[in-house]
Amino acid sequence: MTMETAEQETKEVPPRQSREENRLPSLALSPTGKLYWKATSALPEERVHWDQTVLSRIERAFEKGSGEGLFWLGSHEVNTALPPVFARWHEFSRLFMHQLCMLSDEEGNSADFEMPWPEQEARQWLASAPVMTGAEYLTEDTLRGLWSEMTAAFHRAKAIFPGRLQLFLQRLHPVWNQVGRVHLHLAENKQSPETPFAFLATYTPYLAHPAQGSRVQHLPLSQALQEYAGAKNKTALLSLLRPLQKGASQSPWLKELVDSGDIYQPMAWTPGEACSGCGL
Repeated sequence: MTMETAEQETKEVPPRQSREENRLPSLALSPTGKLYWKATSALPEERVHWDQTVLSRIERAFEKGSGEGLFWLGSHEVNTALPPVFARWHEFSRLFMHQLCMLSDEEGNSADFEMPWPEQEARQWLASAPVMTGAEYLTEDTLRGLWSEMTAAFHRAKAIFPGRLQLFLQRLHPVWNQVGRVHLHLAENKQSPETPFAFLATYTPYLAHPAQGSRVQHLPLSQALQEYAGAKNKTALLSLLRPLQKGASQSPWLKELVDSGDIYQPMAWTPGEACSGCGL
């Protein structure tokens, strides 16, 4: 080989940086249902310079397994800008986190506890599943298998954390400690001088859409009775209302609201009722 030929071949080999810029980090699904890290060819408009630090930590998580990777996506990458396929799987792993936030401490500490399967939400997600390598293997049974792997990943992480479930969730990301909670609100009621205060109880079953950031979604507490209707959701409802029942045992005015069912409806309050509700 002449020096001229060698130089020509060297020039024809694209530089490493150029080759990497033509690759887009993605996920792929194997025939056996394993979700794994994969770099794919990218179109010019897709060559966005994603944060390499973020991608590296996600890649390390998936190197440990499908469940570990998905659990990391849902629990840690709350506000992270992600490539398209990662973003869709991030939404699926968020379903898992929403269910996790509804657990009691006893359930969260039980290594045998199986995370409830969100059948309706999972089917909705599957109907708009991402375009990816191995998409033909993506079925509801595959999703259930990945859900079980996420459950196992959670149990492994919780087993080495000595604190309560809520402290564990807060350690993952502070926003998760706000999901699955009942909130009592007292606001101004401008429509009535006689009852200038408005009382409303809400609950936070999930975060808003990822595009809106780490913001909890508040819904009227009455909707929880409809959302968790049925025997299979009874445990989740009891877990949600448990702190409210505990508060009612220590507060006469709250006990009255709970026992009468008024807690599930918005109410207009007089100044005296508002003072009583605030413990004044």
